[in-house]
Amino acid sequence: MKIIMKFGGSVIDNSSKINNVIEISKSFKNINDKKNDIICVVSALSGVTDKILSLAGLIMKGNRDAIKIFVDEMKLIHMNLIKSAITNEVLQLEVENIVSDILTEFQDILNGLVLISEITPRSLDHILSFGERLSAPIICYSFRNSNLKSEYFTGKDIGIVSDSNFGEARPLMNTTKLI
Repeated sequence: MKIIMKFGGSVIDNSSKINNVIEISKSFKNINDKKNDIICVVSALSGVTDKILSLAGLIMKGNRDAIKIFVDEMKLIHMNLIKSAITNEVLQLEVENIVSDILTEFQDILNGLVLISEITPRSLDHILSFGERLSAPIICYSFRNSNLKSEYFTGKDIGIVSDSNFGEARPLMNTTKLI
């Protein structure tokens, strides 16, 4: 059986809380003598979505300096979490590289948006997705650090398709691939 669990940003924002998430997930692995597949859905770290929304306002004012400050802050927050949650140096380096690549892509997109000083509902949805895109690999590698098999995916990676109502999109269940 597949068990889907959703963990919000306030329960994954430090290593102790991440360890709790791992223990909760492990407790559901074997129920009624059956092995279950656990699917963990994670939010952005606590406060990250609000910070992205605040940044969007500065982008519309053409504030390029705010982007560098913001990306540096995101790097500090996420790298500190990696260092505290993942003790295996090889895993730590792998996830640091993944998060760095995501932050580079994020900064490139933000710089493009500031050039046109415009945020559309579609581009806002896209930049908001980076909160989850940054936290998911950290949680995945935290599971691996605990010797648990784990992979991370974005909704796009696993075939989730939504309608075009940006800002309030709904999944198209008939088009979306089954997990």
